[in-house]
Amino acid sequence: MPRQLIEFLVRQMVDHPDEAQVEATGEKSVMIDIKVAPGDAGRIIGKHGRNIKALRTLARAAAGSNRHVSVDVKA
Repeated sequence: MPRQLIEFLVRQMVDHPDEAQVEATGEKSVMIDIKVAPGDAGRIIGKHGRNIKALRTLARAAAGSNRHVSVDVKA
C-alpha cells in the first residue's frame, strides 16, 4: 500500500514521470527506493528536505502502526 501511494505522488512531482521508479522490499520493515532522472531529484527532496520528509510521513501513515517504513531517493 505505501509503495503505490509514494509512486503516485512522485510521478505527480517530477518533470519526467516515465523515468520515475519506485521499488519496495521487505514485509515487516519496508524499504522504498525512489529512482528519478538526475534533474528531478531536487524536486523530490525539496527545500530543506521538506518534500522527502512529507513523503516519509505519508508512507509511515499508509503502512500502519505495525510496520517500519524507510524511504530513500536515488538519482
